[in-house]
Amino acid sequence: MAASVGLELLNSAERDRLQRLQVQADRIAYAVAHGLLRKILAQRLAAPFRGDFLRGAMGKPGLPPPGGIEFNLTHSRGLVAVAVCRDVPVGVDVEDLSRPVDSRELSWQVLSDAERVELGLAGWQSSDFLRHWVMKEALSKAAGQGLQSDFRTLTLSGNPLRIVALPQGFGETASWSTDSVEVDTHLITVAARHSAPVWCWHAVSESLDLV
Repeated sequence: MAASVGLELLNSAERDRLQRLQVQADRIAYAVAHGLLRKILAQRLAAPFRGDFLRGAMGKPGLPPPGGIEFNLTHSRGLVAVAVCRDVPVGVDVEDLSRPVDSRELSWQVLSDAERVELGLAGWQSSDFLRHWVMKEALSKAAGQGLQSDFRTLTLSGNPLRIVALPQGFGETASWSTDSVEVDTHLITVAARHSAPVWCWHAVSESLDLV
């Protein structure tokens, strides 16, 4: 669902980080993503959370104990997305499907052999490659691995995409659920374990002015 942001909820550490960012587009994306996240957490926790987030071994942010709510955030070309899930790890990623990429070249780093055959037969469309990338990153972020996962060992297939094989440590394919939504030219994909209910919000950041 679309949502407004809560820039007034940013804490001092986030405001300091915001001031250190040099590129205006990066500053806007950061402010919107973190403001939106804190607004959603305030709703779910029934009170504003102004503390600092903890960082996992791979850098994934989380709430300090007792926790109880898992979340993830992402942004790409003017769109930010936040996913929230109770007690179950969640990951979200977004990409602009209109963005041209050299899918054949990148496939050696990202796709399994079976995926390369499937996308090759489909003509190496950039949007097909990006759909694979978005779901793989969402799954990897939910697993707490981020970009450390070897995406070539994570195999997806079909339309809509389904999980065929996962890297070691991800568990069984049946233990994961995914969902996707298109917003204009963007694709947002969320992933969570055990078919847990996930709430996902997005906000367009291109028109925001920061002072």
